[in-house]
Amino acid sequence: MEEKSRLDKFDLAFGSLEGRPGVTMTRPTTVVSTLPIVGTAQTFIIQTARSKDEGNEKAQPQFTTFVQYVDADGNTRLVMPPAVTEVMARQREALAGRARVKAARTAAATRKERGIVPAFLKGKKKR
Repeated sequence: MEEKSRLDKFDLAFGSLEGRPGVTMTRPTTVVSTLPIVGTAQTFIIQTARSKDEGNEKAQPQFTTFVQYVDADGNTRLVMPPAVTEVMARQREALAGRARVKAARTAAATRKERGIVPAFLKGKKKR
């Protein structure tokens, strides 16, 4: 008896985007991460697809990320839909913004300790 192959969510999502007009895909990127203490390796294969609604030019592009994870115990394939990738991008931008603010405050404090007057205060007269 012939056994039918079953497509999983990963295959269905990948197949629905690959080769479609209006969809651009990155090349797969492989990242091997080794845990220093234990010495075990983990391999990630990441590929992102950018899709835009052909009928609506004003629509924002959507990003879907495909992650394949391989370790000694086996492999796992994940599809991160646009809602998830949007949250990841938003959180990354929020953290980058916080880091910029913290660095700016530290730099301002250092300049103040050195006696450097900020440019926006140089032209002001004391009353």
